[in-house]
Amino acid sequence: MPKPGTYAARELKNALWAVFSSLAWGLSIALSIAGLANAQEPTLFFVIFVLVINFGIGVAAVMVHVHWLKNSDEMIRKIWIESMAMTFGVLWIVLGSLLILAKAEIISIDHKVVGLLFVLSGVGFATGGFRTLRY
Repeated sequence: MPKPGTYAARELKNALWAVFSSLAWGLSIALSIAGLANAQEPTLFFVIFVLVINFGIGVAAVMVHVHWLKNSDEMIRKIWIESMAMTFGVLWIVLGSLLILAKAEIISIDHKVVGLLFVLSGVGFATGGFRTLRY
């Protein structure tokens, strides 16, 4: 463990927050989808509540990542920005392809598959954060 108050200690703390916020974001999406799928008839209040919670967790996760990237060194920042861009790009390519295939009635897609894509991207960000912690 690095000495408290040093750059390495701050970097470790910021990286842990980034990992936990990514996991919280992915978990909130999974729980929201499960809650809405298992509700007999979700009320408007419940849907708005789920949206507000996910929006809040998503904004918090973005702010944590921005804070972490602003305070990390140039190499970590470069690696993470490229990793995030690739994850975001792959997510949109796969989601767009699934929607096109569904519209062409080649496959059928439900909300669980779409939600799983976002959960996996959150887990991907967290995995990258754990890898960064080793250095």
